[in-house]
Amino acid sequence: MKTGQPVFFIRIEMVQKTFIIDILEKTRIKNDGSQPQYYVEGSQEPIISKEVFALVQEEFRRRSNAISDIDTNKKRIYSNKYALSSICRCAKCGDVYRRIYWNNRGKKSTVWRCVTRVEGGADACDASTIGEPELQNAVVTAFNELVTLELETRKLTFESLKEAININSKDDIGRVVEQYNLKQLELVELAKRKEDFSELQKEIEELRIKKDELLLQNGQSKVQEKELNEIELFLQKTPKKLEAYDEDLTRKYIDRVNIFDDHVTVIFKAGLETDVARSV
Repeated sequence: MKTGQPVFFIRIEMVQKTFIIDILEKTRIKNDGSQPQYYVEGSQEPIISKEVFALVQEEFRRRSNAISDIDTNKKRIYSNKYALSSICRCAKCGDVYRRIYWNNRGKKSTVWRCVTRVEGGADACDASTIGEPELQNAVVTAFNELVTLELETRKLTFESLKEAININSKDDIGRVVEQYNLKQLELVELAKRKEDFSELQKEIEELRIKKDELLLQNGQSKVQEKELNEIELFLQKTPKKLEAYDEDLTRKYIDRVNIFDDHVTVIFKAGLETDVARSV
């Protein structure tokens, strides 16, 4: 692999899924085990990079908004109508907060409420309601705390995060990939000699799983580093505090908003987070 070349998914093709029983007529039937089969990597052009796959998985995770961190039986319909939809979570039960038009004693307002409480009442979850202006202001405050962070402190913070992201050594991936490739060559040789390679297949499968895990972790690390660089660039171009809530910025940079009774924790996609006190 050339230096700088992106990590790609490798398509895996099973060799000899069918075989010819009549050379003249070229009759081909499905291989039911009469002939040896084995997997060979690199026989097809790669499709997508691990980085792209990691981004897709991250979006799937976001859309599973739905699944409470505490009770995996709580499934919600994904909505991206508002940037805060699906990313606001109840710190008490883990369920999502939903945007609701509220008429409380004749006073109409837009609020966000824990879905468990909405559906099951205070006995199910006694999480407090938060008004939309307060929630949006908390996000603005979180952004502004980053914007006003001293340059030296910001630099050290981002350097520490990048170092933590890159803890997973590429050497580990290299060693596993090397072992995997060698085992595949051994398997091909055994198959050619028509010797039993069932145990070797098990070893290869274990290495394949380990290899894929490491490559995916590496892809996710690259995605996180990309997100960190994007926030860093945004802060460099934004010398002034935000004056109002921005849907686009929230959608682009915010990963999660955990709502407590006395404060809101805003978590950025790159791993940065900050607590904002609530006006209770």
